[in-house]
Amino acid sequence: MWARRCCMKSKFWGVRGSIPTPGRSTIDYGGNTTCIEVVADSGDVYILDAGSGIRELGFNLMALYQGKVAAKVFITHDHWDHIQGFPFFVPAWAPGCKVDVYSGDKDMHRKLNSQNKQSETSFLTLEQITKGDTAILSKDDVRSNHTKSVFEGQQDVDRGYFPVPVKFMGSQLTFHDLKEYQVVQNGLGVSYMYHSAHPGGMFSYKLEEGERKLVFAGDYEHDGSGYGQFGENDKRMIEWAKDAEIFIIDAQYTPEQYEGKAGPPRKGWGHSQIERVCELAAAANVKHLYVTHHEPTHTDATLAKMEQRAKDYMANVLKSDIPVTFAREGMEMHV
Repeated sequence: MWARRCCMKSKFWGVRGSIPTPGRSTIDYGGNTTCIEVVADSGDVYILDAGSGIRELGFNLMALYQGKVAAKVFITHDHWDHIQGFPFFVPAWAPGCKVDVYSGDKDMHRKLNSQNKQSETSFLTLEQITKGDTAILSKDDVRSNHTKSVFEGQQDVDRGYFPVPVKFMGSQLTFHDLKEYQVVQNGLGVSYMYHSAHPGGMFSYKLEEGERKLVFAGDYEHDGSGYGQFGENDKRMIEWAKDAEIFIIDAQYTPEQYEGKAGPPRKGWGHSQIERVCELAAAANVKHLYVTHHEPTHTDATLAKMEQRAKDYMANVLKSDIPVTFAREGMEMHV
């Protein structure tokens, strides 16, 4: 339980990318996939992504709020390591709990960018979406939206993916599609920006409370070639994260891994290398950089070396005093 309510507080419940990695070699940094809890001054609970870390978070919330949890869950994209924990999120099953799940409509962005063929799923129209938030208030509603379809697909009983469908979840469960930059306002304001810098696209989220700002970039691949040489995606990210107190971003690889000097080249895989995200953070003038979405094959020893290398690059090459921290499960951040 948080000691006192005086600021925006955050906690990592999952920091790994691609697949959960339990075991002795990942104890220090953690092996659960992406999940971050953010608590506003008001006590309102916000959750960023529903990787396997959301399971333990759910147990904690049920105990803390005595089975009457109200939470807003924001999903960056549909890849399994960012949604796989949701069927095991106890508050979603419990009567008396209220769970709102938000994401952008990726199909809308695909249409706008002409990047991928149109999905066969029946989505709401672009006109409906751009008018604002679209919510499915009933789990039995025959209509659909993108966010709802993702979780219904994951718990598709007919296809054998999961034994219990979404409609049997006992909470007051609502799925929302958001338009880009639309603000969900409650204890704090949450908005997203779409990025094509990951296979299939993804949404980064900005959480703002007063003058305080947290930006979560999720899975992101830089498109610049070096400090001061930023691509269009990087320029948008720098502007989006400008002056954030907390900047959380994926940096899964070393420079050697990314360029193919240590194993196969990872360029185009949808993830960044540590030096480039240091450059993004410095250009955005953030107050603290947190690196997450750790490569599943990286042990605690490997991550410790990468963390020190990133710190040295920030201080000695970029001449910046921005702190660099590799995310660990259980780590708390206060703004």
